[in-house]
Amino acid sequence: MNILDKRCQNLKREFFSVIFLSLIQIWWCFNFPAFMRAEYPWRLILSFSTSIISIAGILFLFMFIDQIAPVIKLEHIDSSPNPSLSKIIYIMACITAAFLALFFAWYKDLYGMSNTHYALFYFTWLIIYILVYRAAYRIES
Repeated sequence: MNILDKRCQNLKREFFSVIFLSLIQIWWCFNFPAFMRAEYPWRLILSFSTSIISIAGILFLFMFIDQIAPVIKLEHIDSSPNPSLSKIIYIMACITAAFLALFFAWYKDLYGMSNTHYALFYFTWLIIYILVYRAAYRIES
């Protein structure tokens, strides 16, 4: 199969996820409180440029999901002496690190947002993680 066809097939399979995540990211780019404090022309420039960059990142992520899938599926841990325990420890460490990073951002108020914005921010990251995880497991091995 041609490599371009494979990439397009990945995008077609995850079309609604790409559209949904792009819309969420565009909303965040235009409603992010750190950008809202900027003056008018800079706010628009920041919002448009981060929207374009985030959409390109989402497209790149879902186009190359077949190459990222082994990492998400933790296939590199299968060769360890006790793979099931190693996967559980790895997953718990990743969840703990992500939670602590988001908690630190909230506790120090790094972005100057309200608690509602932080809750939406965390929920957005959870949705992104779930959609990428689902896409990785839909790839044929």
